[in-house]
Amino acid sequence: MKENPFLNICWVEPADDYWAQYIKREGHAFSCEKGYQVVCEGDIVDKVYYLETGLARYTMNDINGRTRTIGLLLPGSIFGEGPVILQAPVTIGVQAMKDCTFYYTPRNKIISMIYQDPELSIEIIRNVTLKFRNLLKCFSLLSFATPEERLIYFCSSILKTRQHEVFEQWHRLPVDLTQEQLGEIIGANRVTVCRIIAKWKKESRLKIINKAIYINTNLLKQTEIARAAP
Repeated sequence: MKENPFLNICWVEPADDYWAQYIKREGHAFSCEKGYQVVCEGDIVDKVYYLETGLARYTMNDINGRTRTIGLLLPGSIFGEGPVILQAPVTIGVQAMKDCTFYYTPRNKIISMIYQDPELSIEIIRNVTLKFRNLLKCFSLLSFATPEERLIYFCSSILKTRQHEVFEQWHRLPVDLTQEQLGEIIGANRVTVCRIIAKWKKESRLKIINKAIYINTNLLKQTEIARAAP
């Protein structure tokens, strides 16, 4: 059987404790409101960022000029380590989806850090390669999968990359999202998301308690996330 290319997709940026400790120690903090464009397509990035609180997304404009979400950043996520070395205009942007607090470290300190620890350059190459691979998969997913499939893969990704609470057969998403925000993430309007959620509720595959979203194990079996639960 041919492997589904989206089974191991990492839609949510993994946390990176090594970078986080360095950037928080050597960097500077700043806060921004929902909707703030942290990085724009075409920018030359001169900082590496760490997301302390809030929610942000990677964005890319498609051929019709629509802004699409191709990755999600939760607290603990790092971005900019590749572009800060390359110093070429970036092809993706980063936008805050909620009020956020970031730490950032300027390029000169990152370069100095690499000179002190040459193996760090290998780690950067590895991280950037994995990110590029996942972003391409996400963009392909937006192009070829149905909205319901996109939502399943998103839920799987966020549960795979972040610790979360499990109650019997129910997995709680580690971040509370509105239907509008879910629509922004999977490239669908709020009405479509509402219909999917209503369908899953009727099938006992999803429930919402005090704004928290719980996904049933049965919905996740196809992406092999259930077996990874603590």
